[in-house]
Amino acid sequence: MENAQLRSELDHARVELTGLRAELRQQVVVTEEAALLQDAAQRCRLTVSGPSLGAD
Repeated sequence: MENAQLRSELDHARVELTGLRAELRQQVVVTEEAALLQDAAQRCRLTVSGPSLGAD
């Protein structure tokens, strides 16, 4: 292969890698947000199903 073709393929691979990195970062953000929402939902369930105040 000639240098120009190799450079073109390398540039294409770099662009693809940049896109994959962006997708991965977005997945990490979504995963972190999902974990926060699950934690909040669990706290709400505990609050709703917890012992009643003054129910002695």
